[in-house]
Amino acid sequence: MSKTTIPRGGITADAIDATLIADDAISEEHLDATAITGSTELAATPADTDELLISDAGTLKRIDASHVLSKFIRVANVESNSLSLTDFMSSSYYLYTIYASVTNTGTDNTFLNMRFLNSSDQVVTANLNGSFIYTMGDGSTDYDVLSQNTASSNTNRLSIGDDINETYNYVINITNHQGNNIFYNFTATTENWTNGTSHSIKGGGKFYSDGTNITGVDFLTNAGTSVSGKIAAFAIKTS
Repeated sequence: MSKTTIPRGGITADAIDATLIADDAISEEHLDATAITGSTELAATPADTDELLISDAGTLKRIDASHVLSKFIRVANVESNSLSLTDFMSSSYYLYTIYASVTNTGTDNTFLNMRFLNSSDQVVTANLNGSFIYTMGDGSTDYDVLSQNTASSNTNRLSIGDDINETYNYVINITNHQGNNIFYNFTATTENWTNGTSHSIKGGGKFYSDGTNITGVDFLTNAGTSVSGKIAAFAIKTS
């Protein structure tokens, strides 16, 4: 005999299973927030194959996170008195962009260098390092061009000459970090750089790593003194 009402306490614990629940019977009024908040937290960027639940024009569907996550993601950041980004480059990404605000706190009248690091966080020395810097508005001339072509070097020059405690802001793009030839280009601006006026800088170069995979970068002056500031690195996922 069927019943249309069941007295409270008439159902024992775990007596209702999936076979006794009608399709489409559970609606929003029967769904508690603890279905989400009570679940284990991921606490990390979802993997491409992690799955999300969506309503596709009223139909529930699952979707891989790869379809909704941005391919351009932050892969590293640091705020420190010694600027180094380690282990953020890998075969999972390409075309890295580094945003940096750097202050020369070490030595007056020096310039900024960027160095490439390997998977052991050691500085990589190039067999041939070629770069150029093009500046506008240094207070004495409208245009300056500085080139660098150095064998067995581990530095990549990013500025002309910097007064102590002056800050400069960079956007640096790096490609082909797992090949022999690493290419980079950058733009920079600063106030009160050399001769008391602002600079606008463009530059770039090629760093020959002789097959060493590059996984990080650091920054310091040509005098070997550290610099301080904030850096964040972003990259595009390979697939």
